[in-house]
Amino acid sequence: MSNSRIIGKHTLESLTVGMYADNRIIFREYVQNATDAIDSAVAMGIIEQKDGRIEITIDNKKKEVRIRDNGTGIRAQDVYHILGDIGKSAKRHSENRGFRGIGRLGGLGYCTELQFITSYQGEPCKTVTLWDAKELRRILQPDNNKYEAIIEVIDAVTIQDKHPEKEDEHYFEVVLSGIEEEHLTLLDIEDIRNYLSQVAPVHFDYTQNMELQKINNHLQKVRIKPEEYKISLNKEQLYKPYRRKVRIKDGNEKNSFDFIKNIILFKGYKNDGALFFAGWYADTDFTGMVKDDNVNGLRIRKGNILIGDNRTLDDFFGSSKTSKNFNRWFVGEVYVFDEGLIPNARRDDFEKNQKYYEFKEKLEEITYKLGKIPHARSAIRSNEKKQKEIVQSIQNIEDELSSNGITSTRREQLTDEVAKLKEKAKSIKLNLSKTEIKLSDHKDKQNVSSNTGKQTIINNCQEELLKKIDDVEDKIEKSEKYIKLPSALPRECRKEINKIFNVIDRVLDSGLAKELKEQIIKELQPKNKEKRGNYK
Repeated sequence: MSNSRIIGKHTLESLTVGMYADNRIIFREYVQNATDAIDSAVAMGIIEQKDGRIEITIDNKKKEVRIRDNGTGIRAQDVYHILGDIGKSAKRHSENRGFRGIGRLGGLGYCTELQFITSYQGEPCKTVTLWDAKELRRILQPDNNKYEAIIEVIDAVTIQDKHPEKEDEHYFEVVLSGIEEEHLTLLDIEDIRNYLSQVAPVHFDYTQNMELQKINNHLQKVRIKPEEYKISLNKEQLYKPYRRKVRIKDGNEKNSFDFIKNIILFKGYKNDGALFFAGWYADTDFTGMVKDDNVNGLRIRKGNILIGDNRTLDDFFGSSKTSKNFNRWFVGEVYVFDEGLIPNARRDDFEKNQKYYEFKEKLEEITYKLGKIPHARSAIRSNEKKQKEIVQSIQNIEDELSSNGITSTRREQLTDEVAKLKEKAKSIKLNLSKTEIKLSDHKDKQNVSSNTGKQTIINNCQEELLKKIDDVEDKIEKSEKYIKLPSALPRECRKEINKIFNVIDRVLDSGLAKELKEQIIKELQPKNKEKRGNYK
C-alpha cells in the first residue's frame, strides 16, 4: 500500500466556483496582480510609475473579458511553475497585494476558456497558457472518476505554447472567453465600472471635488506614497466615485442631497507610536443616511484596494443595530499600512490575528466618536431653526405694536409670548453646550474647528436674541392699552369697540383675531373727507 498523499481534484472547485460569492471579485484579483507587476516594473526601472497602465476590455459580442497590464510580465522559463503551481507564490504579503497564488484561478468558474498571455522584456517570445474551463467542469463532476489528483486534472486541462514577440515588449494579459450565460453580469460594463471605481486602486477625480486633494496631501505628509494606478475600462479611465454631493433621499429634489463641504482627516497610532492607519471622511450637514451604496460607509483599504465592502466597518461603530447604522451616515476611507494586517483569502476582511484586534481597538476610538456627529449636527440644525422662529416672532410682535396698538388682553397675551420666547432662546444655549461636548469629544482638532465656528455664531446670536426679546418686552410694557381708532368716531364708541376687540383677542386665535380687527378698522375708516364726522 502506497504512503503517498494525494490532493483531490475537487480542491480546484473550491478555488474557482466556490471561492467567491460575487463573480465580479475576479476583476479585483486580476487588477491586484497587475498592480504588483507594475510595481515590480517600476522598481526594476523598466517604466516610471506614471506610465503604468491596466487596460480592461469587455466585449459583449464575443462574450469576452480582457485585463492587460504593462508590468514586468513573466520569464518564459518561469511561466510553467508560476502559472501552474497552486497556492504557491514568490510574493510576500508585506510587499504585494496578491500573495497566495490562487486568485488567478478565479476566472475558471465563469468562462469556457481562460488564457494567460505574457511577455518579458528582452525575450523574443510570448507565452500563452490556456485553461480549458469547460473541460475542467466536466472532470469535476461527481460521477467522473477519470482523474483523482489535482495535478492530473491541471495537466489534462492546460496547454502552454510560445509565439514570437518583440523583445522590448513586457506585459501580462488575462483573457476570459465564452462567459457563461449565468455569469453575463461580468459583461455589464456600467456595473463593472461602478464596482471597479470602488474596489480598485484608481485616482480621485479632482474635477468633481477639489477638496479630495487633501487626502493624498495628508498621506504624503505622513510619508505614505498614494498608491494609484491608471486603470481604464473600454478605453475610459476609471476614478473613485466620490463627487461634490451625496444622495440622502430617493428622488432628485434639492433636499435629496448633502454637499461635501470639507474633507476631515484623521490618523491612528500603534502602541509603539508608529503610524497604524490614516483616513478621511466627508464633512456634510449629516441631514440623513447616505442612500448611494457606491459611496456610503467608512471603508477600509490596504494597498489602496478595498477590503470587504461598505459594511465591513459597521461593527466598529457599536454592537447594536442602531450603532452599526451610523456607518451609513458617513462617506470616507481608512488606509492601513501595517504588514501584520493580512487580508483573508476572500479579501472580505482581515485575518483575525492579534494585530487585527489592536487595529480594531485603535480605530474604534475614532468611530465611536464619529457616531455622535449625526446627533450633534441634528442639534445644531434644531437650534438654527429655533433661532429663525424667534427672530420671526419678534418681528411679528414689533409689526403689531407699530400698527394700531394693542388691547389690554392682547398685551397680556404678548407678555406671555415673550416669556416663552425667552425660554426658547435660553434652550438654544443649553442644547449647544451639550452639542459642543459631543463634538469636542473627538480628538481630531480639525473636525472640532469645522463645527464650533457655527456654534460660536449661534451662541453670539443667542445673546442678541435675548437682548431683542428684552427690548420688545419693554415696548409692550410701554404700549397703550387700546387700539387706535379713527378720531372721527365718538369717544364712547371707540371705548366700546376696544371692549369688543378685547373679546375678540380672548376668544379667537391670535392670527384670526388680528385679521378680524384689521378688517373692522378698515371698515370704520371714513370713505372720503366729506364724510368725516358723520358717525352717530
